[in-house]
Amino acid sequence: MAPTIKTIARQAGVTHSTVSRALRGDPRVRPETTARIQAIAEELGYTPSRIGRGLKTRRTHTLGLVVSHITDPFLTEVIHGVQDKVLPASYSLFVAATNVDREREAAIVRSFREQRVDGILICSSRLGGLYRTLIAEQRVPIVLINNQGEGQYAYAVAHDDRRAASACVEHLIGLGHRRIGYLGNERGGSANADRLVGYHAALSAAGLSVGSTDVQQAHTGRADASAEAIRPWLEQAPDERPTAICCYNDLLAIGALRALKLAGLHVPGDISLVGFDDIDMAAYIDPPLTTFAQPKHALGYRAAEMMLRLLDRATDSVAPVLLYGDLVVRMSAGRPKDTA
Repeated sequence: MAPTIKTIARQAGVTHSTVSRALRGDPRVRPETTARIQAIAEELGYTPSRIGRGLKTRRTHTLGLVVSHITDPFLTEVIHGVQDKVLPASYSLFVAATNVDREREAAIVRSFREQRVDGILICSSRLGGLYRTLIAEQRVPIVLINNQGEGQYAYAVAHDDRRAASACVEHLIGLGHRRIGYLGNERGGSANADRLVGYHAALSAAGLSVGSTDVQQAHTGRADASAEAIRPWLEQAPDERPTAICCYNDLLAIGALRALKLAGLHVPGDISLVGFDDIDMAAYIDPPLTTFAQPKHALGYRAAEMMLRLLDRATDSVAPVLLYGDLVVRMSAGRPKDTA
């Protein structure tokens, strides 16, 4: 039978309340008494009851984390970032996936609240600004990571996708490319929109135009959606199709790489590819993928940091966070044939 506060109190010859105070390090208990009680607790193998603490503090020391897909390698790193901040702070983490379904997202948030989590972190939310209403309903802090919904939200951590997409296009322009395509994700929300804005901005700044077929949208951001999305480019004459493609994410770039190879085209000899995210496998495909590395771990870590401040009611120190990663140059992007 696990030892309790009563067990310790009986062995130490003190009251239950004295044991509770001593285990919390309360200065009202004499140091020698505290030392003796803590020694007895350690000897007995006593572990404080989180449930009991929660009844007093009205906290469960649990957090909910909502993601779009459990298997997404980008989100895996975000989850690790959250864990690395909250687990040392004695919080447990529950994770659930929406599968990019708005109604399911709202249902998960309400379910987490029914489980009495202390706060909820949501990655790639499709509800966005609607969380102001949900907060009023749920009465728990909510932090958004890379919000994909419409509207602004105060408690949010995001990546500067516009600037990053521009950096990808500028890299290709620097290699000599003048016709650059964009392979997007029609379910990518504001991230897809922002990356497309950055794509257009970089081309415009270089005095380059965007052709009527230069932007293609995949129906999801997964690798198997690439083949259908890039078919219009494959059906064009070689001198009409883009010589380089910027992709919404690495998964689409990896899918595009396979589709291009099956069509008998070489990367980067015939078409250059640039991804986005820098997931682990990007460095190991053939050729290794040039990509923009989002600070995935930092996104999760900074969001968790924000959540802990909100739980401590330190709202004055909380402001939206915008992070920026780095372009990682590998072998999938080179000079176009006519300038090589």
